[in-house]
This record gives sequence, C-alpha cells and structure tokens, in this order.
Amino acid sequence: MIGQTLGHYRIEGKLGEGGMGVVYKARDTHLDRIVAIKVLAADTTADSGRRQRFMQEAKSASALNHPNIITVHDIAGEAGMDFIVMEYVPGKTLGELIPRKGMPLGAALKFAIQIADALAVAHQAGIVHRDLKPGNVMVTEEGQVKILDFGLAKLTENIGAGEDMATRTMKPATEEGMILGTSAYMSPEQAEGKKVDTRSDIFSFGAMLYEMISGQRAFQADTRVSTLAAILNAEPKPFDADVPNDMQKIVNRCLRKDPARRFQHMADVKVALEEIREESESGGLQRPRGAETKGRPRWVLPAVVVLVIVVSAAIGSWLFLRERKPSVTAAALKVTPLTSLPGEEDFPSLSQDGNVIAFAWKNPEAGNFDIYIQQVGGGPPVRRTADPDDEIAPSFSPDGRQIAFLRLKSGFEEIFVMPALGGSERKVYSGPIYVSRPFLSWTPDGKYLITLRPGKIVLMPLESGEEKTVQTRGLAIPGGFPSGVSFDPVAKQAVLHYSTGYENGDLFLYDYAGEYELRGEPRRLTNDSRLILGFAWGLEKGSVIFSSNRGGNRGLWSVRAGSPPEKLPFGDDGVQPAIAPAAHRFVYAQQTVDSNLWRVSLKRSEPASQISISTREEAMPDISPDGSRVVFCSMRTGNWEIWASGLDGSRPMQLTNLAGPRTVHPHFSPDGQKVVFDAVIGEHRDLYVVGADGGPLRRLTSEGENFRASYSPDGRWLCFTSNRSGRTEIWKMPAEGGELVQLTHSGPREGFFSPDGKLIYFLYLSQEGIWSVPVDGGPETKVIEKGWLVTGWTMTPLGIYLLDDTAAPRFSILFYDFAGLRLRQVATLPNKWKVPPVETFAVSPDGTWLIIAQQDQINSDLMLVENLR
Repeated sequence: MIGQTLGHYRIEGKLGEGGMGVVYKARDTHLDRIVAIKVLAADTTADSGRRQRFMQEAKSASALNHPNIITVHDIAGEAGMDFIVMEYVPGKTLGELIPRKGMPLGAALKFAIQIADALAVAHQAGIVHRDLKPGNVMVTEEGQVKILDFGLAKLTENIGAGEDMATRTMKPATEEGMILGTSAYMSPEQAEGKKVDTRSDIFSFGAMLYEMISGQRAFQADTRVSTLAAILNAEPKPFDADVPNDMQKIVNRCLRKDPARRFQHMADVKVALEEIREESESGGLQRPRGAETKGRPRWVLPAVVVLVIVVSAAIGSWLFLRERKPSVTAAALKVTPLTSLPGEEDFPSLSQDGNVIAFAWKNPEAGNFDIYIQQVGGGPPVRRTADPDDEIAPSFSPDGRQIAFLRLKSGFEEIFVMPALGGSERKVYSGPIYVSRPFLSWTPDGKYLITLRPGKIVLMPLESGEEKTVQTRGLAIPGGFPSGVSFDPVAKQAVLHYSTGYENGDLFLYDYAGEYELRGEPRRLTNDSRLILGFAWGLEKGSVIFSSNRGGNRGLWSVRAGSPPEKLPFGDDGVQPAIAPAAHRFVYAQQTVDSNLWRVSLKRSEPASQISISTREEAMPDISPDGSRVVFCSMRTGNWEIWASGLDGSRPMQLTNLAGPRTVHPHFSPDGQKVVFDAVIGEHRDLYVVGADGGPLRRLTSEGENFRASYSPDGRWLCFTSNRSGRTEIWKMPAEGGELVQLTHSGPREGFFSPDGKLIYFLYLSQEGIWSVPVDGGPETKVIEKGWLVTGWTMTPLGIYLLDDTAAPRFSILFYDFAGLRLRQVATLPNKWKVPPVETFAVSPDGTWLIIAQQDQINSDLMLVENLR
C-alpha cells in the first residue's frame, strides 16, 4: 500500500496492525495534512447488515468533538476496501507508558481525568466505546490524551450469531494476545453477552485506572476463559498501602459487578478524580496509616521546609505584582450546579446580596419560558409568571425589590416590572421587537431601565418622564450597532457591546458623567469580532467577565483595558454571566446546543429525514445547482467550518480548517464547482472562495467587514454585505475579484441576485419586508411586506422562499412566485420545530423539498461559582 492512494489520501507508511485491520500514515492531498487511515479487514464488513450498522455508528462517533477524542475526518470505501480517515496523533499508547509498578499518582490522575472527561461527552451523545483499554488511548509528547476507535467495537458484533459473539471486540490473530488483552477490560455484562450501556465503559475505565496505579491488570489469568471468569467472580488485589483511601474507593466503585452499584455517570467519576487531585496538590489527601512515612529519606523534611519558604516568597511576590491581572483565583473557586431542571434554564440575574437568583426556565411540559426565582442556598424554584408567551431576561433592581423582564409576543415585545418576592406585574413598555440579543438592565440608581432600540440605547423611566437616549459618540465601528450596556457606579464607567452582525461584535469601555452621558474616546476591550453571549462587571475596578467563542467553543473570559483577555479556569460552554460582587458569587448558564440538518418535502406528506449527525451545531445549508450535494456550516471540530456532503449526509468533507471564530454563509457557484463564504482571519471579516471538493482558499476582499456573499446566475458577479462605506450596505464585485460597486444606501444586511440577474433582492436586520434594487443602481423598492433576516429566506429560480414565524411554534414556509407575483403558504413545519435564530434553510432547484436546520437538543443549567476573588 505504501505510495498508493485511497481517494485523495496518499499512503506514506504503516503505523500498526490489529485484528480489525491495518493503520497507515497518509497525506490528505486536498488539505495538505498528515492523517491516519485504518483500512478495515475485509471480513469485518463482509456482512451488509453489520457494515450498515458500523457506518451509522461511525458517523455518530465522527461527530464527537473533544480535545481528548481522536477526530474522524472521513469514512469511505474504494476498490472494495472500507477505511476510516482519522487525525494523526504522534506519541505512545497509554499501555506503553504504564511502568511495571504503576504510575505516580499525579501522572495517573492527569491522564485519567482527561479520559473521564472525553467519555462523559461521548456518553452524553449516546455513544458507548465498548473497547476501552490502554492500547486504545494515545498520549502525545505534551501529555494530551487521545481516545481511539470510538464506535468501532460495534462493527464486530454479529447480531443473531449467539450471545457468545457479543463479547468479541477484535478478531483474534491467536487465542492468546489480542483477545486476551481486550478481555481483561470487559465489564461483567459484556463478558456474559448481555446488552451494555455507558456503565460498561465505567467498569473498563476502572480496570484501566487500576492498572495505571498498580502496574498490574485488575483481572488476569492464563486463558481467555479464566480471565472472563475472574471478571465475573473475582475481585482485584488490594492496592499497596501508599495508594490514598479515596482513590481506592473510586476504583472499587467503578469495578463493582452490578452496574446499578457503580458510578452511574462518567461525569461523576471525573469530579471525584478532580477532587482527589485538588486534595493531593493541597497536601490534604488522606492516605492509609503509615503510608505517609513509607520509604521517606531523612533529607525530605528539611527540603520541604526550604521549599515552603521559597514558594511562600514567590507567592508573596506574585500577590504584590498581580495588581493588573483579572481578579480570578482558581484555587479559591468552588463551582457547583445551582439548577438541574429538565429543559432550558437561561438569563440568570443575581440580587445584589447574592442570595436570590431570578432566571427564565423553559419547562418541556409547558413549552415556553417563564420567570422563576430561587434561593441560592437551597430550596425549590418559585414560578413568578404564567403567561403562555415567552418571558425572558429577568433583571433585579439595584435594591433587590423588583424584577424587570421581557415578554415576547408575535412581532412585538413588552417590558414588565414586578415585586421580586410576590405581587402583580406592571407593564411599562410595548413596541416592536428590536432584533438583537435580549437585553434588559437597570441604571445603578434604579431610576431607569436600560433597553435597546434600533441603533441606540434607551433609558426608560419607571414612573413618569421622557425616555433618554444614551449617546455613543466616538465609536469607530462602521456599521456597528449597540447590543448591550452596563454601568459601573463606582468607577463611573460603562461597558458596551457593539455588534457587527447578529452574533459577532466587540466590547468597549467608556467613561460617563451626569445622567449617564458617555464621554471621551472608547477603549477597546476586545478586538476580534467574536460571538459574545453576555458580560458582567468583575470584582476589580474596570474588569469585565464575558462569554465568547474566541477560544473555539463558548467559554468565559476576563478582560480589562490595556490587557488581553484571559480564559477563566471554569465555564466551558458558559454564557450569560451574572455577578454579585458583595457576596463574591457568580452564576452563569452552561449551555450546549445540538442543531442538525433535516430534509423536508414541500410537495408530499412524508416524514422529515435527518441528513447530518453531530453533537454540535450545524446550520446555514446551501444546495448545489444540480440538487446532488449540500454545503453547510458545522461546529463539529470546535469551530464553525464549512463542510459538504451528499443529500443523505454521506461522504462528509471538511472544506475549511481555519479554526477561526466564525467561518460561515457558504453558497455554491452556479456551476457547482466553487463555494463562496466569509470568515474572520485576524481582525476583519472577508470573503473567500474554495473548491466544492476542497483545495486552497482564495481571498476576495481586504477592507472593512464583508459577509453574506452569493453569486449572480451567470457566475460573473457576487453581491455581498459590507460596511466599508461607514454603514452596512449591499455591494457587488466581479466573482474573480476587481472593482467594488455600492448598490444600496439604506442599511440592508443581505442580498440575492434575481434569477435574470437584473435585480438584487435584500432585507434588513431590524425591519420587516423584502426589497429590490437594480444591479446597475437605482431606486430601492419594497416587494414583499413579509421577510425577516433572523428567521431565514432563500432565492431559487422559481421565486423567493421565506420562513414565517408569526404563528410560532408552528412555522410556515411562504413562497413568492415570480410568475404570479404573489405570496402564498406552501408548507408547514412539524409542530414545535425548533429553528435556530439565523440562516436556517435552502430549497431544492425544483422547489420540491428543502433542507432546514433544527435545534434537536438544547441543554442549559445554571452553575454557581463561590469564593470568587
């Protein structure tokens, strides 16, 4: 095989061989990267039923996105060979690293916590490994763990061949060797051929952990049969006396024969191991009596004394010099779940004393958000609203006596204020929805509510008087608009979130005086136009804690003027931070979203079919002109990237690997050979082109913020959105690059060429309706009364399709027919279809079906951080 090619992969060398096949080192000639290819043995996929089950399982495993799980790039077949393309990981297996007498406790914990974290993510996605063992865990030179072969054990199951076959995980080369090695890590239920679940992996993990600590297998005998008998009936030998009691308890609980008596969730195992590590590092770990002096040289105590003196001096110096650092001390933090209700808990707001939290909960049974309050110290949540519409964004008044919140109705919003602990609500505003992040807060004196209107920040009095507009002079973001503001009464400063798109923007710091009049030049706190999902003042003067995807996935960061943002040691997938400085308490929502692409018929009554399988977000599809492929955006690698696949999700291919904050808005060229998209590389968003089958990227723009591009019908032109003129407008340019021409002058956000190429249809972010303008310039004309950027629309040769959410939760597909020049309903999505907020669907060229994104799962719980310093 060396020197041969499989697809676009050139084989460069052999890495290893096992019962399931041979692993090669290869080069991906499209993306110019080194990969590992596992060519499966012919007899493992000879049975069509087993092969189909394997392909489905492998697709699910390929969607796992975790730094400690090897990434599956492709699953394909060629010349009668099935193969899997994976991330290439240089390093050694965990089995090669385990010494004869076991690892030091710190090293074992370092690897075990990574493995536990990865398994917890896989189990949450419904995937069981089934073949955990040291040989299936790679460790890089930097000490990073990578778990191999997720989903592959399913391949060797031969349904209908008898229970004994269910225990096989690899085809043996000999009776001893491969099978014996794998058998040593089986769970009892796996050894008996029973159905397994995630608790089987917990047992196998316990067997690995035992071996990491002791250097010996937990269950080992001379033959495969006797090894399985030991798993079913015997207990492993006790650890040596120097192994901490708590560690022994964790391993024993993982290795219990009855699955009901083991740890039930791998996340719990991870937490227990992390506690062991913290106690070990702090010196408070309980060891068996006598173990603390075992083998200790006489020089250890004096050396420890000297070490303590040196470390104390270093800590003192660090405390003296840390004045300019964000005020987060990882060792002092305690992070615990505050809520664990079914459904979504979002928009937390803490009272000033930190004792009460208000939040919005979407109970699955109710189907809508209501406002609840709960004592932070314990007790059940108390429901405070009961309207069938969504109530969100609760906000405590500075004195803690009132809560303001938003009620969202079809096309407009209402703002209410109610007593925090009981009493009737009072409406203080009703008007059109401003399409931005839901935002509501108070001025520090409690006289005004702070809310948003198109392009401005408004102070709204609670009793009488006129609204005040907060001026934002001096802001140098062409086309930006305010998405949030918070005032600090002590520092007389305001932090503003300015958006350059529906989701992306930056934070700025202003000084203010008098009635909240901003003054002076703004100071940038961030400068990368990333997704920002909430922010709050930190404990130190001028510091801000915010949620961003600047590190890839969503997480929490701390920043202050003049210093770069720093990642907090907690808060992965954290959004919407809320802080009570006086109580040193901090609450955030830990949110995970799984959206997938589905195919829905527009002509016949038939069930929708899922075409993408991932545990992360997939959105923004576009269908090729011949109707055979789909290009879309996916978060499956940890960042938004462009992917392509067949209409059934087959042969997924990653077209970009930019690892930026947002690589989005893909659109096919009319000949189906190229894909145009926009991405943030560096400080600006620009347009790029890539081949529909991958290859090098070509940059098309280099000034301002440029996004949402699409081709003219003849492929000669692109229309796109840009703020290069000082305001967001629609522009056009030659598809191969060249002079840019501005077409609009009223601030629209997205456009498409008409099928004849003579008009550009466009719409706005903050007003309803679809408009048109001639491609050579001219008057802007309103064509359709309906149309809303955040609910989605698309252009086809037959007309315009748009998503109507006025009857939500049941969404309708409307069609504007170019032939009849009328708008009509052509389909209704299944009841309570959960549509992501932006860019959600594409229609086939013949208008018979569409591909649309659905939020299949949203999990959100509130987390409490105490001892924040």
